[in-house]
Amino acid sequence: LGIADFARLSVDEAADWFAAFRPAAREAAIADGPVRDLRSRLDFLRRVGLGYLTLDRAAPSLSGGEAQRIRLAAQLGSNLRGVCYVLDEPTIGLHPRDTAVLLDTLCALRDKGNTVVVVEHDEQTMRRADWIVDLGPGAGVEGWEPVRRVLEVDQSPIGRTPRSCPATYVGFWGAIRDLFASTPEARIRGWGPARFSFNVAGGRCPVCEGQGVVRSEMAFLPDVVTRCETCRGDRFNPETLLARWNGRTVADVLRMSVAEALDLFRGIPALVGPLALLRDVGLGYLSLGQQSSTLSGGEAQRIKLVTELARCASPRPDARLLPALYVLDEPTVGLHAADVGNLLKVVHRLVDAGHTVVMIEHNTDVMLDADNLIDLGPEGGAAGGRIVAHGSPDEILRRMPRSSRTAAALRDALRDEAARHAPPREP
Repeated sequence: LGIADFARLSVDEAADWFAAFRPAAREAAIADGPVRDLRSRLDFLRRVGLGYLTLDRAAPSLSGGEAQRIRLAAQLGSNLRGVCYVLDEPTIGLHPRDTAVLLDTLCALRDKGNTVVVVEHDEQTMRRADWIVDLGPGAGVEGWEPVRRVLEVDQSPIGRTPRSCPATYVGFWGAIRDLFASTPEARIRGWGPARFSFNVAGGRCPVCEGQGVVRSEMAFLPDVVTRCETCRGDRFNPETLLARWNGRTVADVLRMSVAEALDLFRGIPALVGPLALLRDVGLGYLSLGQQSSTLSGGEAQRIKLVTELARCASPRPDARLLPALYVLDEPTVGLHAADVGNLLKVVHRLVDAGHTVVMIEHNTDVMLDADNLIDLGPEGGAAGGRIVAHGSPDEILRRMPRSSRTAAALRDALRDEAARHAPPREP
């Protein structure tokens, strides 16, 4: 077996190869240490649910969850103690069965004398925790029709430049600029909506060019980003900030959270509609002017979803969308269980508007809410990819296919839900 052929093996295949590897006596003495180390590292990758990855898999093609678990596997073999590990949503993309394996791995790290801090919304993970810190109560401060469009609502950054922000991407920043152009100060000075754009010269800060920050290039080091000392992060020049709407400047509005803006602009349909959608998908904490480069993949995905929903709700017939097929990849990433329900309500609005939504998801709440499930498996990678169950959640639960890990996970989720709502037993 050549090294190129070996590199094409999956982690599972490579582990099996080394398990059967029996070198001659002289070779065994030389290879003992490296082989033992390789077996151990391959086992670590298996234990974090990555047995399906090929050894030559390109790093850029890995999902965020896969890359994080590879780094975790490397730590398992380090034998370090007294280390504090911080993991951000490590169960992303994991089947509930694999989540249990990952949690066993995290417990092994803890048992070595380390501290493991996990930012997570997965119920299974929270139940295994020694200690939970709940930050809140909220986040931050009919049938098939002809499909004319297919849209992948992915987790890539919104917009084409870092200047993009939720207000500009969803499309309601124009309505806010119109409001400021209607203020007495703006009318006296003859300012139009363009004066309140941070993308064109005129009203914006000439030093940072409306970005609020200045980027300094560093030789052989990442760029350093600092607050613009001229406008102090306001993005606009002092003259433009003389215009106020309800006592707020345009810079004040950009710094507002979605929830705060929803309260300020109540009674203005052009703004209440998209702002309410952002709140309903669990993004009420985002600031209207938050730069696209600082948004997580899950946040970017939900902003794209809101943009589509806002078009569906538009009162202008020319703005409404033809029936489309939307493909969403793990949209519940980073969502609290309470916000998953809100997200599902928003997805149903797309369906009620005549669109079709296909979701790649491992969240049992989402699976139980689906009209139809296609369970691919029974494992990941080369050991999967086959349809092991399909139908409505009720049909899959009634048949309980043996090869369907999902059927068992749905059954357990319903049992846990029933237990939570059962009346307390009398003593």
